[in-house]
Amino acid sequence: MGTAQAIMYSYDIATVSSIIPAFANRKDTLVVDEGAVLSRASLHYFKHNDMADLERILQAIEVQERKDRKPLTRRMIVVEGIYSNTGELAPLTQLLALKNKYK
Repeated sequence: MGTAQAIMYSYDIATVSSIIPAFANRKDTLVVDEGAVLSRASLHYFKHNDMADLERILQAIEVQERKDRKPLTRRMIVVEGIYSNTGELAPLTQLLALKNKYK
């Protein structure tokens, strides 16, 4: 995948029930493709595979955290690589670019 850190699961249900709750806590912020209900973390939804909407949300989170003078939270972008209900691919190259831009 061209990245030093990635986690792959063979079945999407395993991700929801195990990995997301293991990594995310109440102080974290998850930015997820719409339709997900995941954990105790703060959730922000972006339109399905819409990278402009994802960037808008990441910018808003960054601005709000600076305004509130809070320490920056861990941010995780959560998508399915291949959407199980449609077979559509997530734009992983663009997702990685946004992830690196808004560390």
